[in-house]
Amino acid sequence: MRGVDTSRPVIVADHQPKFREVVMNGADLGLFGHTHAGQIWPFSWIIKLAYKHTYGYFREGPAQFYISSGIGCAGPPYRIGTRSELVVLHIRFEKPASPGQ
Repeated sequence: MRGVDTSRPVIVADHQPKFREVVMNGADLGLFGHTHAGQIWPFSWIIKLAYKHTYGYFREGPAQFYISSGIGCAGPPYRIGTRSELVVLHIRFEKPASPGQ
């Protein structure tokens, strides 16, 4: 993320969740996949042990994140206990208040 103008909104889209890098580099929003929300129960518990967050929306510091379960599969072409999804996000950035307001 060298040379990125962080005075403007910065969105990072990556396959594997890299929360720390997004926060440390001043990005505003991280969009990820990779975990497939566990894909196959009961092995989904392994994913939950390996990753702090495995699915959905959350905040960490000033950054916001969304991890999608995705529409595909890793390995076997099925899911047990999770659902595929296609996510539509409506993103709006607000200008920060001017000093003194």
